[in-house]
Amino acid sequence: MNHAGIFTRLGRCCPAADSWPGHLYPRSSRRVVPRGFSKWGPEPDRSRRSWGDSCLDVLELNPQFITHLQKRFDQEPGFRCCRDQISLMNSAVEKLEGECTYDFIISGLPLNIFPVEQVREIYRVFSRVLKPGGMLSYFEYILVRQLKSPFVSRRERRRLYRVGRVVGSYISKYQVRRQNVFVNVPPAVVRHLRLKPPVATPLDNGRKEQLVNPPVALPSNADLS
Repeated sequence: MNHAGIFTRLGRCCPAADSWPGHLYPRSSRRVVPRGFSKWGPEPDRSRRSWGDSCLDVLELNPQFITHLQKRFDQEPGFRCCRDQISLMNSAVEKLEGECTYDFIISGLPLNIFPVEQVREIYRVFSRVLKPGGMLSYFEYILVRQLKSPFVSRRERRRLYRVGRVVGSYISKYQVRRQNVFVNVPPAVVRHLRLKPPVATPLDNGRKEQLVNPPVALPSNADLS
Protein backbone atom coordinates (compact mmCIF):
# COMPACT_ATOMS: atom_id res chain seq x y z
CA MET A 1 0.00 0.00 0.00
CA ASN A 2 1.19 3.51 -0.80
CA HIS A 3 0.63 5.41 2.40
CA ALA A 4 1.15 8.93 1.04
CA GLY A 5 -2.45 9.29 -0.08
CA ILE A 6 -3.68 8.97 3.48
CA PHE A 7 -1.16 10.54 5.76
CA THR A 8 -0.78 13.89 4.07
CA ARG A 9 -4.29 14.97 4.93
CA LEU A 10 -4.09 13.49 8.40
CA GLY A 11 -1.30 15.98 8.92
CA ARG A 12 -3.82 18.80 9.08
CA CYS A 13 -4.76 17.60 12.55
CA CYS A 14 -2.00 15.08 13.25
CA PRO A 15 1.69 16.05 13.40
CA ALA A 16 2.65 12.48 12.58
CA ALA A 17 1.83 12.86 8.89
CA ASP A 18 5.21 14.11 7.69
CA SER A 19 7.04 11.66 9.93
CA TRP A 20 5.71 8.25 8.90
CA PRO A 21 8.83 6.36 7.74
CA GLY A 22 8.05 4.84 4.37
CA HIS A 23 10.19 1.73 4.90
CA LEU A 24 7.86 0.63 7.72
CA TYR A 25 4.94 0.49 5.29
CA PRO A 26 5.85 -1.56 2.20
CA ARG A 27 3.85 -0.95 -0.98
CA SER A 28 1.70 -4.04 -1.36
CA SER A 29 -1.83 -5.22 -0.73
CA ARG A 30 -2.56 -4.16 2.82
CA ARG A 31 -5.42 -3.53 5.20
CA VAL A 32 -5.23 -0.42 7.34
CA VAL A 33 -7.37 1.20 10.02
CA PRO A 34 -6.68 4.83 10.95
CA ARG A 35 -8.47 5.70 14.19
CA GLY A 36 -9.26 9.40 14.21
CA PHE A 37 -9.68 10.64 10.64
CA SER A 38 -9.20 14.28 9.72
CA LYS A 39 -12.06 16.29 8.27
CA TRP A 40 -10.21 16.50 4.97
CA GLY A 41 -10.14 12.73 4.44
CA PRO A 42 -7.60 11.26 1.98
CA GLU A 43 -5.76 13.45 -0.49
CA PRO A 44 -7.68 12.89 -3.75
CA ASP A 45 -4.89 13.40 -6.29
CA ARG A 46 -2.51 11.05 -4.55
CA SER A 47 -5.19 8.53 -3.60
CA ARG A 48 -6.08 8.03 -7.25
CA ARG A 49 -2.67 6.59 -8.04
CA SER A 50 -1.60 5.02 -4.75
CA TRP A 51 -4.26 2.62 -3.47
CA GLY A 52 -3.48 -0.48 -5.50
CA ASP A 53 -5.20 -3.49 -3.92
CA SER A 54 -5.18 -2.03 -0.41
CA CYS A 55 -8.25 -1.33 1.66
CA LEU A 56 -8.87 1.12 4.47
CA ASP A 57 -11.25 0.99 7.43
CA VAL A 58 -11.93 4.36 9.04
CA LEU A 59 -13.24 4.35 12.60
CA GLU A 60 -14.95 7.51 13.82
CA LEU A 61 -17.18 7.93 16.86
CA ASN A 62 -18.90 11.10 15.62
CA PRO A 63 -21.86 10.13 13.36
CA GLN A 64 -22.07 13.62 11.80
CA PHE A 65 -18.47 13.37 10.72
CA ILE A 66 -19.06 9.94 9.20
CA THR A 67 -22.00 11.40 7.25
CA HIS A 68 -19.80 14.25 6.04
CA LEU A 69 -17.11 11.85 4.84
CA GLN A 70 -19.66 9.60 3.15
CA LYS A 71 -21.03 12.53 1.15
CA ARG A 72 -17.56 13.39 -0.06
CA PHE A 73 -16.87 9.82 -1.15
CA ASP A 74 -20.21 9.71 -2.94
CA GLN A 75 -20.02 13.10 -4.66
CA GLU A 76 -16.42 14.18 -5.28
CA PRO A 77 -14.46 12.59 -8.15
CA GLY A 78 -11.20 12.58 -6.22
CA PHE A 79 -12.82 10.58 -3.45
CA ARG A 80 -14.96 8.30 -5.61
CA CYS A 81 -11.88 6.75 -7.20
CA CYS A 82 -11.10 4.87 -3.98
CA ARG A 83 -14.61 4.61 -2.51
CA ASP A 84 -14.83 0.83 -2.99
CA GLN A 85 -11.66 0.31 -0.97
CA ILE A 86 -12.69 2.38 2.05
CA SER A 87 -15.15 1.42 4.78
CA LEU A 88 -16.46 4.14 7.10
CA MET A 89 -17.27 2.71 10.53
CA ASN A 90 -19.20 4.69 13.15
CA SER A 91 -17.80 2.92 16.20
CA ALA A 92 -15.54 3.19 19.21
CA VAL A 93 -12.24 1.36 18.87
CA GLU A 94 -13.11 -0.81 21.87
CA LYS A 95 -15.97 -2.34 19.86
CA LEU A 96 -13.79 -3.21 16.88
CA GLU A 97 -14.26 -6.90 16.10
CA GLY A 98 -11.95 -9.44 14.54
CA GLU A 99 -8.52 -10.86 15.20
CA CYS A 100 -5.28 -10.49 13.24
CA THR A 101 -7.14 -8.32 10.72
CA TYR A 102 -4.93 -5.31 10.03
CA ASP A 103 -1.43 -4.79 8.69
CA PHE A 104 -1.27 -1.24 10.07
CA ILE A 105 -3.20 0.87 12.57
CA ILE A 106 -2.84 4.66 12.47
CA SER A 107 -4.31 6.14 15.63
CA GLY A 108 -5.18 9.72 16.48
CA LEU A 109 -6.77 8.85 19.82
CA PRO A 110 -5.96 11.29 22.68
CA LEU A 111 -5.06 8.60 25.20
CA ASN A 112 -4.23 11.14 27.90
CA ILE A 113 -7.87 12.13 28.37
CA PHE A 114 -9.20 8.59 28.87
CA PRO A 115 -9.59 6.59 32.10
CA VAL A 116 -6.77 4.16 32.75
CA GLU A 117 -8.86 1.04 32.15
CA GLN A 118 -10.05 2.41 28.82
CA VAL A 119 -6.44 3.00 27.75
CA ARG A 120 -5.58 -0.59 28.65
CA GLU A 121 -8.56 -1.87 26.68
CA ILE A 122 -7.61 0.20 23.62
CA TYR A 123 -4.12 -1.31 23.60
CA ARG A 124 -5.60 -4.79 24.02
CA VAL A 125 -7.82 -4.21 21.00
CA PHE A 126 -4.88 -2.89 18.97
CA SER A 127 -2.92 -6.02 19.82
CA ARG A 128 -5.83 -8.32 19.01
CA VAL A 129 -6.67 -6.91 15.58
CA LEU A 130 -3.10 -6.41 14.33
CA LYS A 131 -1.56 -9.17 12.27
CA PRO A 132 1.81 -10.60 13.37
CA GLY A 133 4.43 -8.08 12.34
CA GLY A 134 1.77 -5.36 11.94
CA MET A 135 2.49 -1.79 12.96
CA LEU A 136 0.69 0.59 15.32
CA SER A 137 1.57 4.24 14.68
CA TYR A 138 0.33 7.17 16.72
CA PHE A 139 1.43 10.52 18.10
CA GLU A 140 1.36 12.24 21.44
CA TYR A 141 2.41 15.68 22.58
CA ILE A 142 5.81 15.83 24.26
CA LEU A 143 5.70 16.01 28.08
CA VAL A 144 1.96 16.71 28.06
CA ARG A 145 1.29 14.68 31.21
CA GLN A 146 4.16 16.29 33.10
CA LEU A 147 3.12 19.80 32.05
CA LYS A 148 -0.51 19.27 33.06
CA SER A 149 0.17 17.69 36.44
CA PRO A 150 0.97 20.89 38.45
CA PHE A 151 -2.31 22.50 37.42
CA VAL A 152 -4.81 19.71 38.11
CA SER A 153 -6.29 18.04 41.16
CA ARG A 154 -4.57 15.23 43.04
CA ARG A 155 -7.03 12.74 41.58
CA GLU A 156 -6.31 13.91 38.03
CA ARG A 157 -2.57 13.78 38.67
CA ARG A 158 -2.96 10.19 39.78
CA ARG A 159 -4.90 9.35 36.63
CA LEU A 160 -2.27 10.97 34.40
CA TYR A 161 0.47 9.08 36.23
CA ARG A 162 -1.29 5.74 35.77
CA VAL A 163 -2.00 6.44 32.08
CA GLY A 164 1.68 7.24 31.66
CA ARG A 165 2.61 3.91 33.25
CA VAL A 166 0.38 1.97 30.85
CA VAL A 167 1.56 3.86 27.77
CA GLY A 168 5.19 3.68 28.89
CA SER A 169 5.05 -0.09 29.37
CA TYR A 170 3.94 -0.60 25.76
CA ILE A 171 6.55 1.84 24.49
CA SER A 172 9.39 0.12 26.36
CA LYS A 173 8.34 -3.34 25.13
CA TYR A 174 7.23 -2.74 21.54
CA GLN A 175 8.46 0.58 20.14
CA VAL A 176 10.63 0.15 17.04
CA ARG A 177 10.99 3.80 16.10
CA ARG A 178 10.19 7.28 17.39
CA GLN A 179 10.44 10.71 15.79
CA ASN A 180 10.23 14.13 17.41
CA VAL A 181 8.23 16.79 15.57
CA PHE A 182 9.39 20.06 17.09
CA VAL A 183 7.86 22.24 14.36
CA ASN A 184 4.39 21.23 15.58
CA VAL A 185 2.56 23.36 18.18
CA PRO A 186 2.77 21.89 20.72
CA PRO A 187 5.78 19.71 19.88
CA ALA A 188 4.89 16.06 19.38
CA VAL A 189 6.48 12.64 19.17
CA VAL A 190 5.47 9.99 16.63
CA ARG A 191 5.71 6.42 17.87
CA HIS A 192 5.73 3.20 15.88
CA LEU A 193 5.04 -0.01 17.83
CA ARG A 194 5.17 -3.60 16.60
CA LEU A 195 2.88 -5.37 19.07
CA LYS A 196 3.40 -8.86 17.61
CA PRO A 197 6.55 -10.37 16.11
CA PRO A 198 6.34 -11.27 12.42
CA VAL A 199 5.67 -14.88 11.51
CA ALA A 200 8.84 -16.71 10.55
CA THR A 201 8.92 -17.92 6.96
CA PRO A 202 10.53 -21.22 5.83
CA LEU A 203 13.41 -19.17 4.43
CA ASP A 204 13.92 -17.50 7.81
CA ASN A 205 13.91 -20.90 9.54
CA GLY A 206 16.48 -22.18 7.09
CA ARG A 207 18.76 -19.23 7.83
CA LYS A 208 18.45 -19.84 11.58
CA GLU A 209 19.36 -23.50 11.14
CA GLN A 210 22.45 -22.52 9.20
CA LEU A 211 23.51 -20.21 12.03
CA VAL A 212 22.83 -22.76 14.75
CA ASN A 213 24.31 -25.73 12.88
CA PRO A 214 26.99 -24.41 10.50
CA PRO A 215 28.37 -26.88 7.97
CA VAL A 216 31.37 -28.88 9.19
CA ALA A 217 34.33 -29.16 6.84
CA LEU A 218 35.36 -32.78 6.35
CA PRO A 219 39.08 -33.56 6.60
CA SER A 220 40.92 -34.21 3.36
CA ASN A 221 42.94 -37.34 2.62
CA ALA A 222 46.11 -35.43 3.36
CA ASP A 223 44.84 -34.58 6.82
CA LEU A 224 44.09 -38.28 7.49
CA SER A 225 47.51 -39.51 6.43
